[in-house]
Amino acid sequence: MQTWRKWMIVVVLGYVLLHVPFFLQPDVQGTHQWRQADTAAVARNFATESMNFFLPRVDARDQFSGVTGMEFPLFNYLVALVYKVTHTTWVGWGKGLSLLCALLSMLWLSRFVLLREGLQDRLLWFTVFGFMPFVFNFSSKFMPEFLALLCAIGFVLAWRTYQQKRKGSYALVACLALAVSMLIRPYYAFYGLPMLIGFIQAVRSRAYRQAGLLAVMGMVTLLPFALWYGVWFFYLNAHNGFGYYFYLGSPFPENVQTYFTTWVIVGGLFKALCQDYLGWVLLPFFVYGSWQIWRRQPVTTVVSWQRYLYAILVLIVLALPLVIGTHFIVHYYYLDAALPAVVIASFLGVQALVRRLPKVGWTLWVLILLGLFAGTWHHYRFAPELTKLNQQKAVLLQGISKQTLIVTPYGKNPVYLYVLDRKGWAFRPSVHKARCIAQLRATYQHGAKALLLKTQQGFTMVRLSDAVIQKVCPLPQ
Repeated sequence: MQTWRKWMIVVVLGYVLLHVPFFLQPDVQGTHQWRQADTAAVARNFATESMNFFLPRVDARDQFSGVTGMEFPLFNYLVALVYKVTHTTWVGWGKGLSLLCALLSMLWLSRFVLLREGLQDRLLWFTVFGFMPFVFNFSSKFMPEFLALLCAIGFVLAWRTYQQKRKGSYALVACLALAVSMLIRPYYAFYGLPMLIGFIQAVRSRAYRQAGLLAVMGMVTLLPFALWYGVWFFYLNAHNGFGYYFYLGSPFPENVQTYFTTWVIVGGLFKALCQDYLGWVLLPFFVYGSWQIWRRQPVTTVVSWQRYLYAILVLIVLALPLVIGTHFIVHYYYLDAALPAVVIASFLGVQALVRRLPKVGWTLWVLILLGLFAGTWHHYRFAPELTKLNQQKAVLLQGISKQTLIVTPYGKNPVYLYVLDRKGWAFRPSVHKARCIAQLRATYQHGAKALLLKTQQGFTMVRLSDAVIQKVCPLPQ
């Protein structure tokens, strides 16, 4: 085995070890607990209630079954299969799948840059990709972002091979990969750009047979997406009493007005890309690498695909906020489809500087590594509240069976229900006593038996009754 391969194995193992603290947490600690808790709950409910792929269930379900419209639950289902095989619902399996998809995405995407034989280029690539704040943070999250990314990169690789060899099997793989990626995260539809461009070129050149073939491929790719989000999503919401649980986007006219009349979206995009993706450290390299992508001559296959991925970045920055509005400012993972272009441009900028000044190569690598890791260190701070909840879990659940519905009156965040492995209500009651009483009484009438309350010592669980409701309302905010 070549020396650089041995070193890269050591580096990958070290990277995995840096994520061990996240795996040791018994729940969905870290940022975006809400989204993690929902994703993890669907996986656990597949394994413990029903493995029917088409009936995903959440924990924050009120008195209903929990079945609701959501994104294509492939990630959740894969984790549920592991749960079934291992006879455990350890949250680390979902985090591990996310980390595996991130590492595979890093490996597959490296085929779109020219790496020299040796260790330095590969370490630079691994550092730029793996320690980018978004990647380091989300590669151990119980979320499907990197599965969607992996499928999208798989589409690009398969489509590139199809264009070279013109074999139908590669076209089929490409269509399926893009379809799955779009089903998991709809904004990966931008990756279908080469298919659309090929169709337009075929029509303009009157190559109608090729145009027809590309049209069929497009329909094969879009049909699953249309059936899930156009039919099944709304069917689930309409027939299970618990509709529109997952975020769909904000009104288009409102988004357009915000986009073009304020700096909120533009400023949010700049902050998200510079801070959450580039970690500020990579910003000058990203700018220089972007210039490298568009000035390179001759335009080789690798360069043309780099430009295609960069065009996706531009489309996402321009178009995605028109659908989701300012929602991405907090949920910056909505921009993850732009990650390949951001990584490639940043790496090319670093690589160009190292090749021009080879004596600073290793020093630059260390500085970038330290700078990026400094920006990700805060992710190791875990919420003491959830730690306390886990510590008190056994006591809190004494006499509370898994069939018992409970109320967690601390906003719509389902993380408390997930940690306790119980179903029921997650909402914030009114600050007005009469309204608070009416809201809690409604849950009691619909079957809620217990109420989770915060205390100075942590948490307590009380049995619901009219007397208890009168006593605790209004709840502290």
